[in-house]
Amino acid sequence: NATAGNITGGNETPRLWSLGATYVNGPLGIGLAYERHTDMGANVPGAQDLDDRAWGVAASYRFGPVRVGATYLNAKYETGPGMNLKKRTWGLGADWNVAGPHTVSAYYSRAGDSKGNSTVGIGGNGGAAPSGKNTGGEAWSLAYQYAFSKRTTLKLGYVRVDNDSNTNTYRIGNTGALLDNGEAVDGWAFLVKHNF
Repeated sequence: NATAGNITGGNETPRLWSLGATYVNGPLGIGLAYERHTDMGANVPGAQDLDDRAWGVAASYRFGPVRVGATYLNAKYETGPGMNLKKRTWGLGADWNVAGPHTVSAYYSRAGDSKGNSTVGIGGNGGAAPSGKNTGGEAWSLAYQYAFSKRTTLKLGYVRVDNDSNTNTYRIGNTGALLDNGEAVDGWAFLVKHNF
């Protein structure tokens, strides 16, 4: 629970509540999370009592050399007086330790259309377009990892992000905003990790 001070607008006590739990037993792992923002509409004139909430679940299971996992997130934002925006996203992934130091990974995720009656979106990478059809997007990635030792790994990967025809919200990392709706971006990643 956090209280913000000196926020512009009519909010006296905007608050953020966050709760999470994990369970791990052998090859099974499960995570649950819930977050709520109350009275967070400080910068929306006449809408100081706006609330947001989101809950999500993640699970993974290891089948010998293969680990599979899935995530689901359900979010709702109050974007103005009488306006709300709902967004659901999900993802599936797998890591396969092919042999010895070689591991191959694949991941796919999908953001559904923005639901509700909001005429404004949620800013930032991974935000949401205003409510409407074809306002989602998808991403997929493939990667190869080589373990030189338990402490040092090298990873090479490719990722592609596709926006639906009525949004340009989704992109890779903190790259610049996309200009055109329906635009796709892709990129290569190279990572060397060493644990000291």
